[in-house]
Amino acid sequence: MKVAITGSSGLAKTIKDFLEEEGIEVIVSRIEDITMNGINWWGFANVDVLINFAYDDFEQTRILNYAHEMWCDKSDKYIINFSSRAAQANISQGYLYASAKSSLNHLANNLQYNSDKKYRMTTLNLGLIHSDMPSLQREQVAALVLDMIQSEPSIEVAEMTIQAHHNYKNVQRMKAEKLH
Repeated sequence: MKVAITGSSGLAKTIKDFLEEEGIEVIVSRIEDITMNGINWWGFANVDVLINFAYDDFEQTRILNYAHEMWCDKSDKYIINFSSRAAQANISQGYLYASAKSSLNHLANNLQYNSDKKYRMTTLNLGLIHSDMPSLQREQVAALVLDMIQSEPSIEVAEMTIQAHHNYKNVQRMKAEKLH
């Protein structure tokens, strides 16, 4: 199995390292390599799973669209989109970030329910990942990705929101205090 991931630092690196420790080949792809070359990007033909991870304004939405065009009729492919809890209406003050993530979720939902796609696709909406506050841990997310990749191909989890079990408002207050 071959996996491509957009992004190479932070959580993306943790996921890459975790998958490689499990014997899965991982190719790190730069967003520019996909969006500049469009659907001719060589990697879509050579990988089984695309982890659409790296945030760069609305480029994740474009990458999902390219992958859909290449894989629409392929039942052996799997796309995992990394979105955010911020995509939900009225909970984020990072306006452009929230809008970009909403765009990704909107396209994923349209493709999930209104296209003839055969590939599997999951959109993960992550809560806070931070070392100094109650939050998800990188290793937890990496383990989840491995479980998803190895899951029964006849099951598709279309969308999932995961977060630490901690009061959202309290965590937001902690974040605000750290910024000031």
